[in-house]
Amino acid sequence: MSAGSQHSHTITWTLPEEYDEEYTHVVGYITNATTGEILNSGKSAYLPGHTNAQPFFVSEGETSALVGVNYQYEILTHDPDNLDLTITAVDIPNWMTLTITGETTASLIGTPTTEGTYPVTLMVSDGNSSEQQYFEVEVVDSGGVDWHVVGQEGFTDGIASDVNLEINSIGVPYVMSANSNNEISVYTFENDSWSLLGNKITGEQGQAAMALAPDSTPYIITVNCLLKVYKYDGSNWTQVGGTVGNGYHMDITVANDVAPYVSYMDVTNNNFNIIVYPNPNSGHCIVPSNNTGKFQLFDIQGRVISEGILEIVDAKSNNYTYIFNHSNLSQGLYLLSIANEQKREVVKIIIE
Repeated sequence: MSAGSQHSHTITWTLPEEYDEEYTHVVGYITNATTGEILNSGKSAYLPGHTNAQPFFVSEGETSALVGVNYQYEILTHDPDNLDLTITAVDIPNWMTLTITGETTASLIGTPTTEGTYPVTLMVSDGNSSEQQYFEVEVVDSGGVDWHVVGQEGFTDGIASDVNLEINSIGVPYVMSANSNNEISVYTFENDSWSLLGNKITGEQGQAAMALAPDSTPYIITVNCLLKVYKYDGSNWTQVGGTVGNGYHMDITVANDVAPYVSYMDVTNNNFNIIVYPNPNSGHCIVPSNNTGKFQLFDIQGRVISEGILEIVDAKSNNYTYIFNHSNLSQGLYLLSIANEQKREVVKIIIE
């Protein structure tokens, strides 16, 4: 195309079904084919020929509520042209209040006192065009029941997982949780506050369960190298008996005679075919496996020394390995646990 010349071209393009022509522009530009410099550009009006796009509601109305319980709908709107928006209540029940919370947001709140179906109509406008949102709120009797926070929030140590709740015969709640450091903690709620019971227990995150005895003594079963049961003696957690076995997906209950019973998936004969070599060693060895899994290295006291995921070393043969490199560890016995959703195996590693 030479300077001063005129050309006319017609380009046909089918708009995808998910596109809304009310909010679609056509953008064109001319570039220098040699340098890539953009010489000219232009943007059409919205495809129907409008210069202004209609604002709209991004959020959907909350359509259910309970008598005597606070109702709240967080409203979010948007305008494609980034014009100032006004959100108004066209028709709302007398127990609702609309509060503007931001340039494109608002809150619709209130507490219904009577059952029924209540129509709601809201409107958002950019000064040129507007859109309405209509929905109905179905209010039913709550039966006088509502949810309340019990005690202080965030009372656990770090991000909690494996949360287990038990309540004793006089209504005192106990909460068990595990953190990413493989520590199991139990909290009880007394005197309007949550408090930690005794010491923390070393146990694998994702593998723990709790039960209360008839006398309210809490019991924990978890994986600490192997399955172990602990009970709270009034000041600290002590192990009950020897190791239970090698497994996961465990549960525990305590009978009326205060005898604990446990169930678990036994993986004693379902292993990873692990071979450690050399063993004993000076802190360097290789642990190959025929399957992927999570590994944890424990000292003889059950403390986690390191953990991670087995790395694949041969995609064709599907072999995995753990490179053991801990020359800084003291001489002695260590336990390496490897597990996935189907199986678990624990092997001994001796550092000389």
